[in-house]
Amino acid sequence: AHPLCQQYGIRRVFVATDSPQILREMKALGGGLDWVSAEEDEDKVEGAGARFRGEMWPQILRTRMGLIDRRKAAESALVDLLLLAEADALVITSSSSFSLLALELSVASKGY
Repeated sequence: AHPLCQQYGIRRVFVATDSPQILREMKALGGGLDWVSAEEDEDKVEGAGARFRGEMWPQILRTRMGLIDRRKAAESALVDLLLLAEADALVITSSSSFSLLALELSVASKGY
C-alpha cells in the first residue's frame, strides 16, 4: 500500500467517477486497498443510453440527448457528493467544481 495510506490507516477508498473504466483501473492497481464506488445499476440510470457508454459519448452528452434518466443521475451525484464530504481524506481534481464543492462541504462540516 502507499506510504500515506499506511501512515493514516486508510484501507478503503471511495471513488466518485462517471467513468466505469476509472474504477476498473483503480481496482487493478490493488495495493491492498479496497476500492469502492456508489453501487448503482448504471443501466437503470442510463436506460437506452447505456449502449453509448464510453469515452466517445460522455455522460453530459448522453444526458443532453435524453438518453439518461436525469433524476436518477442527479440523485446518484448527490449521494457521491455527500459521501465525499464525509470522507476522512480527499484526493480531488482541483479543476472540478464537483470536487471543490465536496471539499468545501467537508471543511464546513468538520471545521478544518
